[in-house]
Amino acid sequence: MQKKAKKTYWITGASSGIGNALAIELAKQEHHLIISSRRTDKLLKIAEQYPDQIHILDCDVTSRREMTTLFSTRMPELESLDGIFLCAGVCEYIDLPDFNLEAFGRVFEVNFQGTVNACAAASPLLNNACEPGYRPFIVG
Repeated sequence: MQKKAKKTYWITGASSGIGNALAIELAKQEHHLIISSRRTDKLLKIAEQYPDQIHILDCDVTSRREMTTLFSTRMPELESLDGIFLCAGVCEYIDLPDFNLEAFGRVFEVNFQGTVNACAAASPLLNNACEPGYRPFIVG
């Protein structure tokens, strides 16, 4: 039986929740991971368990400027990504009748624009992973 080739994935929002659980599960499967979050201290705990497989990439998905050059400046040796899992997100509760427009803006900035920015950052590397029989993926 042929062993599956290990892939390289980027996971945003890997410090907690689904992103954290996914990072641990994929690391157990021996994939190479790039994990990101605003809370780098929590990423260190995961990386310590899988030091040969996990690279921490401290970044802010809401920074369009940072995301535009993220991989070319911070990981120029990385040639391709097999997939990305976009788990970065925030939640703010609104108690009506008080409509908090600023809260909606903050949620939109991370949950929507952060996803778009991350896709733009990863796009060249995802394109490099295209080969016959395999297409890289984006999960959000």
